[in-house]
Amino acid sequence: MRSSGIHNFLTSSAPFTPFEKHFLSNGLRFICTPPTSSLPKAQEAYFDDSTRGWLRFDRSITNRVLHEPAGNRPAPYLPKFAVKSARSLAAVDHMEATRRATHSAPDLQLLEGYRRNTFALLHGAAATECQRAFVQQHRRNHSATDTEFLRRLMNDASITIKPADKNLGLALVDTSWYNAELHRMLSDQVTYRLMRRSHLVKGKQEPLTPAILQATLLAELEKLVQAHESCLKRCYPHLADTLLKYLRTAVNTATCKLPGIYLLIKVHKASGLCGRPIVPSTSWLTAPASVVVDHLLQDIVRKANITHLVKDTKSFVVELESTCTTTRDGVFVTADIASLYTNIDTELGLRLVRRFLHEQEVAESQSQLICALLTFVMHNSWLHFRGAIYEQIDGTAMGTACAPVYANIVVYMLEIDLVRDMAAVLHLYRRFLDDVFAYLERSAVAEFTARMNALHPKLRFDFVSHPDEAAFLDLRIHKGRRFADSAVFDLVVHQKKMNLYLYIPFHSFHTDAMKRSFIQTELMRYIRNSSDREDYAQLKRTFFQRLRDRGYPQSFLLPLFASISYADRHYFLYPAASLHEHPLLLTRPPLSACLQRRLARWKLRQPAPGPATADPSDPPVFIIPYSLLSSRLPTRSLLSHHWARLQDAMSKPTPPPIIAYQSGQSLLKLLVYTRDSLFEKTRVAQAQLITPAQSLPSTQRTITDFTVRMHSAAAAHSPLDPLD
Repeated sequence: MRSSGIHNFLTSSAPFTPFEKHFLSNGLRFICTPPTSSLPKAQEAYFDDSTRGWLRFDRSITNRVLHEPAGNRPAPYLPKFAVKSARSLAAVDHMEATRRATHSAPDLQLLEGYRRNTFALLHGAAATECQRAFVQQHRRNHSATDTEFLRRLMNDASITIKPADKNLGLALVDTSWYNAELHRMLSDQVTYRLMRRSHLVKGKQEPLTPAILQATLLAELEKLVQAHESCLKRCYPHLADTLLKYLRTAVNTATCKLPGIYLLIKVHKASGLCGRPIVPSTSWLTAPASVVVDHLLQDIVRKANITHLVKDTKSFVVELESTCTTTRDGVFVTADIASLYTNIDTELGLRLVRRFLHEQEVAESQSQLICALLTFVMHNSWLHFRGAIYEQIDGTAMGTACAPVYANIVVYMLEIDLVRDMAAVLHLYRRFLDDVFAYLERSAVAEFTARMNALHPKLRFDFVSHPDEAAFLDLRIHKGRRFADSAVFDLVVHQKKMNLYLYIPFHSFHTDAMKRSFIQTELMRYIRNSSDREDYAQLKRTFFQRLRDRGYPQSFLLPLFASISYADRHYFLYPAASLHEHPLLLTRPPLSACLQRRLARWKLRQPAPGPATADPSDPPVFIIPYSLLSSRLPTRSLLSHHWARLQDAMSKPTPPPIIAYQSGQSLLKLLVYTRDSLFEKTRVAQAQLITPAQSLPSTQRTITDFTVRMHSAAAAHSPLDPLD
């Protein structure tokens, strides 16, 4: 297998053998085949796990039969505002029994018949001896030597394993270097402040402890919610109840986790090895407010219709396809804003967001709600590292939900005057977060770069200019044959020189459907981003060879590559949701199999001619881990076998069930997340044993207690079996 993707910066440990390097070359997304001893766990996931498998599916279809109203669909469901229910299974059963008393007997009989017969089919198929024999004889995609190597990596505390920045594979560094690099960053007193006993809360004469911090933030959030509850109900009547519940209950003192800082290793910098700090705040007390602010600001930015903000590559390609430039001797200028998030001054950023909302004529009460929640998020960026707790007092933490849209608005407010002033010479200006693209007059390049670098003292732009081509997002925009003929830029896929193309190996424990899906998606992207057929043909040949290098056989690849046609480029550039409205559909139907299947699915969802019927429901989902058992069982066929009998009990037409597989433990989850979590638990537990809580200073004792509570303490000290 080529393209190892291993960046080894270890100085003290023994060098890896060729077999160990070959195993790591599988990449971070590689999933090992589960051991044969996992069959009982797989059967348990099917039948005994209340969060997935049969028990969850059973609750889902029961709720549809008993509780789903007929008629039109309810308001759209937004998963990001879902709050996990704390009700026990007993409470669900009680509610079901109560509803049954008022429900018609025939429907209940149909439901009971489907449940009984389908469960018998599933249970019988999962328990057969042939399934057991298959699992026991299944060939594994790694050897016993690989397992021992994984075990050694999992238990070697002198090594730190992290993903390389820019998706460049796996980086292994000395733990001493990694800790020193993080300590160096956290010692920057302009950006971070260590929590101490003398650290007061909001100016109150009360020392700060983790418990007081939690209580203070929860009380402040509740106060904000109460103050703006009427505004939520007035401005967002359909979402108000959902938002209020989410803000109040999504995270509490029992479920919150103080985010820990970690580094993505930058291996591509000419200046040497360094790291990009990441602070994932998804379970911190500010997370609900951040998600709500992100949703509200995204909606306002969308309505503002700011033309120079790029949504994604596809929309930018569609724009370039219809753009004829008025000058042929212009210059391409691209730029990257260095460390954008951490270089945004918080007070300035909040002021600019307020001004943006005012310019967009947002109601004053709505603007106050957004700014209050945003201020709460930006002023409470807390993190921990090795038992110490820090507050980020400057810049935006990379890891909170509203950071991208917040940064987008701040830079927009800084750049908008420049864009308007230079409109006569700036023929095309587009920006995607911290990436800038411009096509302008040659004489205006110096002024443009100088004014951009003067937007704010902390914002530094790294410019690249070229008269004939530019790299922006995953595009190479250049002056080729099409530009010479019609003044429309030529496009081709931009592929970075450092890209290692670490696709999922063919022998990874993924479904064949997942492997086919990413290959088809990549081919469609190549077609969209290539304005010339010859460029696409070259990319297609190169992609085919790269997949062969990752172990894919020709018999698997050839039908996939033949099923997608470059002649359908106009279809791939059209909005997917409106594909059935494409003007060429009747005269030139698509040749690609994926487009034909999409149109066929759309036709199936259309109501039959005749009297109006209720809108069809979405198919129920059977969630199950992808295991040796689920890879073998025809689960969807078994669930659909008696489905027609249940249709009469449904208030709406409902398609047969579909399967959602939960992926196994990849090398990324195993060597990065699981490994880090176990080492942190072990470190905390050892600190408790070495230094009794009674002898610790009061500040350190509260920090340690808080860290233990965050990580649920009690770590096992025995060696870890990574595939157990």
